[in-house]
Formats: sequence, structure tokens, C-alpha cells
Amino acid sequence: MAANPATNKVYVADLGTNIVTVIDGATNTPTPRYHWSDPALGAADPATNKIFIANFGSSSVSVFNGQTNAVIATVPTGSNPIAVADDPLTRRNLRRESEQRQRDAINAATNTAATVPVGSEPTALAVNPLTGEIYVANEEGNSVTVINGATNSNRHCGRRNRSVAVAVNPVSDNVYVANELSDSVTVISGLRTSRTR
Repeated sequence: MAANPATNKVYVADLGTNIVTVIDGATNTPTPRYHWSDPALGAADPATNKIFIANFGSSSVSVFNGQTNAVIATVPTGSNPIAVADDPLTRRNLRRESEQRQRDAINAATNTAATVPVGSEPTALAVNPLTGEIYVANEEGNSVTVINGATNSNRHCGRRNRSVAVAVNPVSDNVYVANELSDSVTVISGLRTSRTR
């Protein structure tokens, strides 16, 4: 699901029915429906008024015009992309593959992609909009990869117990990582791991 604050539209991707539904945020009325190849998660870039939807089945990301809802580009990616996040500082949309050890950075202006290596089986990603850093939870790699949004340089941050979800609090600069095997949440403060709860 992706919300576009520029147009007050919500894009809902249904992996099971291969449909992307556009909902008018003012009336909660569904408008167009688009048939797509296993659409997964999406993200909106308000600055360029583009919507990015990961296509799990066709190994690509679809780019929608936020005003017209027309598909204006299809960007090839690695296999089985499943999540997308927007980096407002670099105007890049980031998506990760469910199986490959990589993450793609898609330039929102040109719709071109660059690949960055991450850990084994990246499961989730989150962006700190204030620092431009991207955090990727690597489930099988038991780690978190931290990526510089401007340079695409990366580093690994500690060992985890099957990292399955990640979220950023930009105000406190804390990153929260859910660890499946240890039933815990790791709190990463800035550049270093501060504590585990």
C-alpha cells in the first residue's frame, strides 16, 4: 500500500488477485483497477508525484504518474521484488528482493536503477528521511545493512536473531529491528547498537 499526499490517493496492491486499486482519499472510493503481475508493496514520491509498485512476479517495479494513474515506466530489477520505500533526501526509491542479497536504488527522476549488496534474504527496509540512511533487515543473514542514500555505500550493523521488520523514528534517530527468534526488538541509535529489549 502507498499513500500519495500530493493527490490524496491511496494505492493498494493485492498480490493474490494481481490487482492494484487506486482509492480516492477524500471519499474512500476506489477508482481505477490495474491488472499486474503479482504486485507487492509500494511507495509514493510526493516531490515527483510518482508511485512505485514492486512486481513480485515479473521482477520489476512499475512507475505510476500520480496525477493520471498511468503507468509511465517499468524498471527491471532482480528477482522477486517485494518492498519499496521512498528516500526524500536523494529522490530515490528503494526496493528489496525477497531472495537475492541485494537492494536496488531507483532514481525517481530518471527511473533507472543501481544495485547495492546487502545480507542474506533481505526482508524489510526503512528510510530515515532526515539522515538519508536506509536500514535493511536481513532475515537469513541475521543482520541489518545500513546504506548511505547518497553514495550507496553500505555497512553491516551487528548480529541479530532473524531480523524480520525494521522501522525508523527520525526525531530520535533510533531504528527498531524486530528479531523473530529471540522475541526481542533491537534499538539502533545512529551509527551503533545501543540496547536490546
